[in-house]
Amino acid sequence: IHPSMPVLYLSQGQESSINTDLLETIIVSDARSFAQDPRFCLSVMAEIACRALSPAVNDPGTAIDVIGRGVRILSTYAQNKSDEIEVKYPSVHVAPLQNNDLLEDFFSPVARDGASMREIQIRVLKGP
Repeated sequence: IHPSMPVLYLSQGQESSINTDLLETIIVSDARSFAQDPRFCLSVMAEIACRALSPAVNDPGTAIDVIGRGVRILSTYAQNKSDEIEVKYPSVHVAPLQNNDLLEDFFSPVARDGASMREIQIRVLKGP
């Protein structure tokens, strides 16, 4: 989130305890975490796989392992996404994760850097 973007709007007339609770849920930090940002997690995993595929490292086994881990994370996300979620605060809205963004964040860099390696392309196409 850009520093100039608001992350919360409060309406006048709300109970101050609700406002306090909402303000306590917002964490302001210079560092992103995997728990806060799943796309960041997938991007870091893709970077690990890409580094393993670099000519200096040349370790396709690590890249294949990372691809498998990414596939398991995405599969678990897809299974849990269909579960009914209890909405505790219906007035609070968060932009949903887009499936295409998750797939692109993870697979595009790995497929690009592993394009010349048959074993990488097979693993990328194989799925779970």
